[in-house]
Amino acid sequence: GQEKDLVISAVRSIVQLFLLGHALTWIFAHNTLLVCVVVSSLMTINSAIHSRSRVKSRYKGLLLDNLFATVMAIWPLAILG
Repeated sequence: GQEKDLVISAVRSIVQLFLLGHALTWIFAHNTLLVCVVVSSLMTINSAIHSRSRVKSRYKGLLLDNLFATVMAIWPLAILG
């Protein structure tokens, strides 16, 4: 059963990298601050949602806590970079 999971994971990774390459090509072609901020915001929200789904003990403000932690960890480094 592991072979099937490995093949599915490999195909999924290839498709994700292909789509990411096209998305990055589009983002770099539209070299504006607004596009960068919108895409970065969507990526930050997506990261907070996915990190919330991996927590076993959930509570009411978990998504906001994850969003705050993600913003505080990533955005200062992005701005400095």
